Amino acid sequence: MYRADYRAGLLRRSGSKAETLQSGNLKNAQGGASVQPGRDPRQLSSSDLLSLASKEQAARQSKVGKGPEERIYEVMLRQELESFVRLTASALRLEDEELVEVDSEDSSEQETALSKDAAEPAPSRVLVGTLSESVLPPVAGTASAQSAASAYNASRLRVGIIGCGRIGQVHANNLANRVPNAALVAVSDAIEDAARRVAARFHVPIWYTNAEDLVHDPRVDAVVICSPTDTHAPLMKECARYGKHVFCEKPIALGLDVIDDALATLDAANADVKELRLQAKRPSLFVSGETGLDNLSLAQFEHDRRLRRLQRSGIQLMVAFQRRYDQNFQRARLAHDSGFLGRPLKLHLVSRDPAPPPLAYLKVSGGIWLDQAIHDFDMARFLLKSEPVEVFAMGLCCEPSIAEIGDCDHVMTQVRFANDAICVIDNSRSTPHQAYDQRAELFGTEGCITVGNEYPNTAEYMDVIGQHRDKPLNFFMERYAEAYLQEMLAWVQHLVEIRAGGARKAEAGTDAGTPALPLPSGFDGRIAVVMAMAARRSFELKRPVRITEIDPSLEPIIEAARTRAV
Repeated sequence: MYRADYRAGLLRRSGSKAETLQSGNLKNAQGGASVQPGRDPRQLSSSDLLSLASKEQAARQSKVGKGPEERIYEVMLRQELESFVRLTASALRLEDEELVEVDSEDSSEQETALSKDAAEPAPSRVLVGTLSESVLPPVAGTASAQSAASAYNASRLRVGIIGCGRIGQVHANNLANRVPNAALVAVSDAIEDAARRVAARFHVPIWYTNAEDLVHDPRVDAVVICSPTDTHAPLMKECARYGKHVFCEKPIALGLDVIDDALATLDAANADVKELRLQAKRPSLFVSGETGLDNLSLAQFEHDRRLRRLQRSGIQLMVAFQRRYDQNFQRARLAHDSGFLGRPLKLHLVSRDPAPPPLAYLKVSGGIWLDQAIHDFDMARFLLKSEPVEVFAMGLCCEPSIAEIGDCDHVMTQVRFANDAICVIDNSRSTPHQAYDQRAELFGTEGCITVGNEYPNTAEYMDVIGQHRDKPLNFFMERYAEAYLQEMLAWVQHLVEIRAGGARKAEAGTDAGTPALPLPSGFDGRIAVVMAMAARRSFELKRPVRITEIDPSLEPIIEAARTRAV
């Protein structure tokens, strides 16, 4: 029943996708532009795709006006054109060759392996479940269904989520419903009811109560870590050992030694990729016989398949800084990239919550700089395109219960960067009169760009007192709902591209000369923690703290940033 439920889910979902593609209705399959009905979308040539893209670009260019922002629009148009071509091509291509990288005569045997009754994986050490047949009805094992299952596995990244709390459910919803190149195949939570409910809600075939069991599952290609902070680094290391790509919520850990240990494990695993390549070239596991198989287990098959994937890409890590994927902050970054601002001089960031998190959370959060301001530290580096040199922080506390745990609820932090730009960051835990306040102003020698708050509507009214409107959105998950989707789309697309052989292009970030907006890396996650530690030490010592006081090894990186700024 375990295998039947899982396979039924694959066949049901992949069969639906295959039928949609064959009908030519790409819009229903991928949420993108429609393709002419009656034409197999996989037969569209590169010229067809470029023609579609050119029409899209022409339509957009007709709206571009003249003026100081023309360069910004040109950059955005080039980037949108590149994304349009890439995503459309990805949507139309069923990457059957990705399943294996051996001779064509072996591929039929390997596809057959998916349809055979393979040995069940080792039982969970705690609890593991599958959805009932009422949720995932069985599908007949016809040849067309088997082919659909093969296409499903070849073209979609299979993702598991660890942690079924608020942010875990946001990512689960996006992966299950809004990320076309991904399949959410497993979830895990220490609380059984939470794992069971999320699995049922998003039609996830497998749930666990032990996070390591999800990591060990050979049917999972990549893992999204949304569990408490103290579990992030251990789970990253476990993913490295089992060859799973990682998407990790911030921060990686509260201590640099723990972060460095986790990143070193990832580096060591990637250093072993050369050895994995040699293993992947060994004689095929699919030996001859009457059935073409000799005691082949699903785990063996997936292990062999994963070796072939890793020889393309290594293990990829992305740290979740979703604000980079907010369209407003990206517009500010593009203003810098285009040269519209000239040399950046000052950056002002405001991040104020309407109410503080529960005290139990604050006790283990690492404090306001590590928990809240860490997003602003990353955003400062993202917008200024430089590295921090020195931090000076001040703070106060209005809530006695927060003061008792040694934290602040209102802080101001000043950061000096290697390009001589100055950043001022304003953080508050509780501003009920302002709702969720998220603003930015980037000021340069040639211009200035501001990012304002998001509102539930655009209605304004006036009376004898003045002009009024609703408060900004009151919750960070509302404010950044689209950014959470865009960061997941970017991560999945990155993995799909490098898995399909585009590793060099993905690393370069561009193939059309447009500015790269790189995925947040392990280094990005680490240096944000260094900045938070410097801010905390500055607050305690009541003086500026140089970044190299926290981590002397960053000196060459800071010097390189100074050199680039000259």
